[in-house]
Amino acid sequence: MDIEQIVALIQETADNDTWVPDEEFSVFNQYDRSYYCENREAFTHKYRVFKAIANVLQPDHIVELGAHGGSGADAYLTGVNYQARYTGYDSFGPAQDEDGGLWVPDEICQKIFKSRDYNRYNLITCDLRNIERIAAGDLVVVDAGHDYRNAYQDLILALKSQPEFIHIDDYCGTDGVGLAVDDFAKNWAENIDGFGFIQHVSGSALIKMKYDDV
Repeated sequence: MDIEQIVALIQETADNDTWVPDEEFSVFNQYDRSYYCENREAFTHKYRVFKAIANVLQPDHIVELGAHGGSGADAYLTGVNYQARYTGYDSFGPAQDEDGGLWVPDEICQKIFKSRDYNRYNLITCDLRNIERIAAGDLVVVDAGHDYRNAYQDLILALKSQPEFIHIDDYCGTDGVGLAVDDFAKNWAENIDGFGFIQHVSGSALIKMKYDDV
């Protein structure tokens, strides 16, 4: 399938899905949950999109830059019935939740995976600006820093690992991410086999890659 067909199938799959993220391990229960709860329908659809991306692409290894508390990982892995490997990168810094409690993202990730009886994962605590290579996966998710500089450099890290697809969340969420993706698409056009936009509350870009000239 070409990128237009892939994106259309992802959109159709998500729009027709009735899956609901596990409340305990979703954005509806993270440290800043009130914002997401106020927009529950839109964010439920967004995570259905993540699930649909994995369901359509059927990756063997999902690599996520910006794992955070694992809500995205749970959606992607649900899309492949938890039959793929997962590597998540993040600083995993704790935060204070809206009730004054401590919210520790890597502990939440591990609770999710334990509840799914899943052990094919690796959580890597790091500053992405201090590493030169990430794990090689066939789907790389870029969802860490949302300013231009960090989003662009995360895309370069993804490129170096030579995935078949790169999925960039929040393409329309901030000017920095959208500009970084557009510049990446121009600067590395010879390595891009297709570019598609997926509709949800903050939009996603899906890039199909090729590597003859890398």
